[in-house]
Amino acid sequence: MIIGEIIHRIERKYALDTLFNEVCGLTVLCLWARHIGMSADIADLDGFLSSCNVPKPCLDSIVSAIGAHWNEYYELAGRVSEDDAVDLFETYYVKRIHIKVNYSVRLDALSLALLDIHPGDACLDLCAGAGFFVNMAWMQYGHALNDNKSFEIVGVEFDKNIARYAGLIALIRGTHGKVHVADCFDPKLLRRAKFDKVHCDAPFGLNVRELNFNSVRQSLVEAFPDFPQISLVSSEWFFAAQAVSALKEGGRAVVIMPRAALSSAQSASYRRYFVARGMIEGVVAFPEGVYPGTSIAIAIVTFRKGCYSTKLFDVAGSDQYDVSGINFNISRIVKDLANLANFGDIVTRSKDQILKRDGELDPAVYLAEPSQSERQRPLGELVQEIRRGVVMPKEALDRLLLPPDSSPGICYLTPKSITDGVIEDEVSKLSAIPDGCESFVAKVGDLVISRSGAPFKCAVVDEPNKIYVVDGNLFVCRPIGVDPYFLKGYFEDAEGAKWLKRLSSGLQQTLSVKKLLQLPVPMAASDKAREVASAVRERLERIKRLKRELKRNLMEVSIQFTQTVSGGGISDGN
Repeated sequence: MIIGEIIHRIERKYALDTLFNEVCGLTVLCLWARHIGMSADIADLDGFLSSCNVPKPCLDSIVSAIGAHWNEYYELAGRVSEDDAVDLFETYYVKRIHIKVNYSVRLDALSLALLDIHPGDACLDLCAGAGFFVNMAWMQYGHALNDNKSFEIVGVEFDKNIARYAGLIALIRGTHGKVHVADCFDPKLLRRAKFDKVHCDAPFGLNVRELNFNSVRQSLVEAFPDFPQISLVSSEWFFAAQAVSALKEGGRAVVIMPRAALSSAQSASYRRYFVARGMIEGVVAFPEGVYPGTSIAIAIVTFRKGCYSTKLFDVAGSDQYDVSGINFNISRIVKDLANLANFGDIVTRSKDQILKRDGELDPAVYLAEPSQSERQRPLGELVQEIRRGVVMPKEALDRLLLPPDSSPGICYLTPKSITDGVIEDEVSKLSAIPDGCESFVAKVGDLVISRSGAPFKCAVVDEPNKIYVVDGNLFVCRPIGVDPYFLKGYFEDAEGAKWLKRLSSGLQQTLSVKKLLQLPVPMAASDKAREVASAVRERLERIKRLKRELKRNLMEVSIQFTQTVSGGGISDGN
């Protein structure tokens, strides 16, 4: 349906809370033009809206919003073109209205991905508002799922004025999503049905006294007889409890809440309650500026019964979040949260470990702790230092370069000098160590690794008679208490290569010192570690011998060819 596509495209780009009535007005006019042929008289719009069962307050808001620009809307609706509709907003309204990027669509899409909806699932949106999430779910799943299994999603919203818009949104998009007006804490609400998946994006900072306190208490105590005493505090954990109480056995709930709720003292007893009973599956914490209309930092908490450890992901420090405030990578966040246990910006903690911290759920707290695994240690504990090589201006480098056939001594080591895991014999020669670059010299036993371009190049410095000045496109790692060949073996193993790639960011997949220091290295018994290091060393020596042998063979062929040609040994073809 073209109308649905229009509003979907506009919603993905602009803040619907700012343009809401105007967007509704545009799409309603397009519907009007398509179905019965719109009138040039705006007064006739009331009759069309009434025939669509649009509530009177909603009808009045739409007519008021589009009345000031009726001629523009009328001209556009007559064309009923998706491109024209979007163009109008991009070339005209954007200039008139201050618009910020609408993250709510991204958060809804991330919530959908975390819910992991399957055919036949019954879904609930608690605090559904105007039905944006309900209708997004229908657009993604309602028309795609088959196997004769129905897709069901309903919304519940206690604000009548907001819920009035939900029917219109469903009408415009052509979905079957429904939003019912009801008290979200009505004890009777969830007695009739339970759900496989529940989404909840409750109002931030809403105090319990602003709700029906008796309903909140009765509903939660009925669902959780041993629930902590309900205080007159911010209500996000009460909405979370209501979402969990709506789940079927094995179901999952996704709740958006302020990040402060993960660690505030006033909600500690409620966090402890869910952690102790193994209900918190994961936490995805965001920085400020992600949620539309507020600078409050938020978190998405997933609940599922039977989870006795919790994955905690701080997106603020992850390469999956664009710090310029433009985007975050939904698919990678979901994938990393599912696959990674303890790495970089993700940690896993048991319920006992979390309870020792009084139910603390902010990932930043646990990321600051040392590694808990005895079988792996961060690279930062295994090296004396990691430093980047020197970034030398080309003019200064050109003044120091010697001809290729010069005697060895001082060499300029770049990523191009490393092939097949070893440092080439023929590297650029320097007449002297550049002034002030003594700290950029690699010693025997140092490990060098390229800064960008997965798969990353890695080599061990093993020539005691050469001095290597390291280029700025390489890092130098100086191991302590671990054989550099063991580390090289890990970096080049499939598992190590995966972590290095995971650590990198940007189009060129660039590493940083901070990320390298966090790289988890699996530890082995000393005899096993020596065995691995020895095997890597022998392999590299064999590669060097083969490369030298190949070089001699190529040289002999070249000499033989030259001698044959100069001796007239090649036929002229006659």
